Amino acid sequence: MLLAMIAAGENHLCVDVAKMEVGNSAQAFTFSLNDRHKKMILEGVDMVGATMSLLPDIEAFEQWHRATSPWALVIPSSLT
Repeated sequence: MLLAMIAAGENHLCVDVAKMEVGNSAQAFTFSLNDRHKKMILEGVDMVGATMSLLPDIEAFEQWHRATSPWALVIPSSLT
């Protein structure tokens, strides 16, 4: 039905990501997004940006891993 309205010249659509609706002044239809992708669209970030928002957690894990598993560290060849 929405495509028929567009074909008839009623070609103004609104996509509301927060409400997960797409439609025009007459009708709205819901769509689904997983929570991560919805948040990324609303915040205007890509996968790299989303990952960078986790940087404090990543750095905390790195410190914990170095402290608890020193045998797993990679030693640069310049130091051997």
